Amino acid sequence: MTAFFFKHFSIEHDHSTMKVGTDGVLLGAWASLPEKSDARNLSLSSRDALPGTAKRFLDVGCGCGLISLMMAQRLGMMGWKPWEARVDAMDLDVASCEEASSNAGNSCYREYVSVFHSDYRQLPAYFRPGSYCRIVSNPPYFQDSLKCPGKQRNQARHTDTLPFEDLVSVSERLLEPAGRLCLILPPSSMECVQRLMPAYAPSLELRRLAQVFSKPGKACGRVMAEWGRREDGEVRASHPLLPVCHDILLHDEAGTYTEEYRNLVKDFYLWA
Repeated sequence: MTAFFFKHFSIEHDHSTMKVGTDGVLLGAWASLPEKSDARNLSLSSRDALPGTAKRFLDVGCGCGLISLMMAQRLGMMGWKPWEARVDAMDLDVASCEEASSNAGNSCYREYVSVFHSDYRQLPAYFRPGSYCRIVSNPPYFQDSLKCPGKQRNQARHTDTLPFEDLVSVSERLLEPAGRLCLILPPSSMECVQRLMPAYAPSLELRRLAQVFSKPGKACGRVMAEWGRREDGEVRASHPLLPVCHDILLHDEAGTYTEEYRNLVKDFYLWA
């Protein structure tokens, strides 16, 4: 398999559990990122003024590192410098981490991205609570279904290694106040995650939702959702605000990419 070329970086994905695909590109382009003006108590004028105070972003189950590099590109385009914003890419699979590290190292965004081989359920102590402003994941979602022979493929697709309960509870712990968790999943899996939230991540509230349709007349194939962590001490409202919802149509009736989809991915795909 040859490298996949984007406008500002390329991705090798022969050995990764999570390869380049539409789901990853959608999530990497859609997840919200903070404006520089949102940063608190940071002097952004020099490297020396910012020891240990960079805003941190986490890609859980990074695979080949696609979403991490997309976030790094977007942060750079928004004016964030590498010492002001750090993207941590994490995967349980060693080969994926090696490939993600190589892809990041071969890109112009190498200074933004760090790759970690770790189990999200058993994180080292340096993953401190409240340390991330954004956590994104294109997670495994098959539950109690027939598995294929390949262990690596199963790891990427089945929830055995990262059940939804652990994904949301660990994410809640790692998010800073007002931080965001953003996922892409099939509709049935997203409904499952939302049912788990009150018990496993009670401080997370749904803020944004996008249903993805491949073409007119087709059922929704994916849902992207973004939950926000309430500020410390903030009480859950008895009538919470409804999330901002919209639909994304990938192709029109003729099979051509829609203008909406082109605009979403125009900074990444060569054809957009």
